[in-house]
Amino acid sequence: MAYREQGMPLPALGRTIYPNQRISMFTVSGAEEELVVLGVLLEGYELVVRPAASDTSRAKIVRKSQLEFIILHDDGVPSSGSGSKSSHLADSRTLSSQNQNQSLGAGIAAAASASDPNRYRNLTQVEVLGQGAQGTVYKCTTSSGEETVVSKEMVFPPRDEATFNERVQQVQAMQRLSHPHLIKYLDVVPTKLSPGFKISVIMPYYHESDLAMFITKQRRPLDEHRMCSLLLQISLALHYLHGQTPAIAHRDVKPENILMRQKGEQVLLMDLDTCREMSAGAPRGSRTILGTMEYMAPEVQYGNSTVKCDVWSLGVVAFTLAALPEFAMLPLNGENKLLNAREWTEVLLTDAVTRAIKSNCATYSERLIGLICRMLRHEETRRPDSAAVESELRGILEDNLLRGSR
Repeated sequence: MAYREQGMPLPALGRTIYPNQRISMFTVSGAEEELVVLGVLLEGYELVVRPAASDTSRAKIVRKSQLEFIILHDDGVPSSGSGSKSSHLADSRTLSSQNQNQSLGAGIAAAASASDPNRYRNLTQVEVLGQGAQGTVYKCTTSSGEETVVSKEMVFPPRDEATFNERVQQVQAMQRLSHPHLIKYLDVVPTKLSPGFKISVIMPYYHESDLAMFITKQRRPLDEHRMCSLLLQISLALHYLHGQTPAIAHRDVKPENILMRQKGEQVLLMDLDTCREMSAGAPRGSRTILGTMEYMAPEVQYGNSTVKCDVWSLGVVAFTLAALPEFAMLPLNGENKLLNAREWTEVLLTDAVTRAIKSNCATYSERLIGLICRMLRHEETRRPDSAAVESELRGILEDNLLRGSR
């Protein structure tokens, strides 16, 4: 997590590393340095520290790759109360274990499914959670009653057998994906009905709500570091999808498809059955128009898209978080227009987005606003890719932590 006021658990030790924690750090070269932790960047890949010997020393970033191991000293830990001076040895690999722990439940379920391939073949439907163009979603329990899952069921008429077979292959490909910020497909169950066909996609059940609900309840602007943390997690998931061979585009990134977990600290990108394989560089990666108009990249409306359509959609999500509009629209020539409307020029849209964000929150950095504007460029070749977005968000988080430590 990217919050200076929060600690970062080290599950292998049953310990937590906090801001103001004193540590001894041993680098891969064998050097030892005593430091004070000022903050922890997202996923524990970096620490913000200063030398323990001086309160006025400039903070610096320590990356996981630089660490051999660290020693956590008990003194200086909030709420310690023990007064002891004992220390605990931590291999640097535990610094990245937080994200693995957050998806542990899904991982256990996936492992159980692998050991028992029929685990999700005889479910009991408990209630309908939702219904839409992509199918009906049910809350279910396994036959033993020990596990609650979600089953998304898509029904096809007899004449659509070819479409059914194609969708089976697509969702089975999504089942092989594994990332801490992607929903896990536990099982895919194709069934021949009489008449027709059905696909059941089994996923973990989470009781938390989605980002759309979070935005609806949000009464004030998010702190910049929290917004960047949420956006970075989504960009990590997109970078993973876009880095597959062939590249995979999600094609429907929107708040309703982003699950908020861990009290809003962790997000999962959902609805993977909208994903498609496509060439990362081809100007016409897909001619199938799919997605939600409000979040749809301009080129998708004309049947031309690459994986950068997801960057546009994430840009609209970022704009919505930053400006908190009722709809992702802005005034142009006396009318409210969607951000993907062809009437926008790059200059006009950049000015309008900047004004809307600053009117809602004057404290957002020019660096963050500039990134959002670049993600919303109509010309996809001028739009950053997911790797560049991820890198820039990490840089903004580092800037925030370093400013707060001075």
